[in-house]
Amino acid sequence: LVEGLASQLALLDQPDEANIARQLEQPVFSRNFASVYLGEAASGTFTMRPYDAMPEGYDPRTRAWYKDALAADRLIVTEPFVDAGTGEQILAMSLPVRHAGQLLGVAAG
Repeated sequence: LVEGLASQLALLDQPDEANIARQLEQPVFSRNFASVYLGEAASGTFTMRPYDAMPEGYDPRTRAWYKDALAADRLIVTEPFVDAGTGEQILAMSLPVRHAGQLLGVAAG
């Protein structure tokens, strides 16, 4: 599923926040993940569905789910970590997303 999400994001004509959010809102993801999200490489913008407020100054590029997927350059399953929004311990599947050959960010669920 995360690979499918990454593929859909990579094919967007305009990978802006609204189009990214529309992809994340697809029912297939909400049925299978507590949340799905994309941390953008250039800006650090974090788009998550369902929406949950993140702590002030949150930068997804500093999180293990982002950095480890980027370093592996493939789909990974993280070690358990504390979710920045809920404070709960979770796992994530994450994968780098490229758009037109450039790193768009890392998608996870």
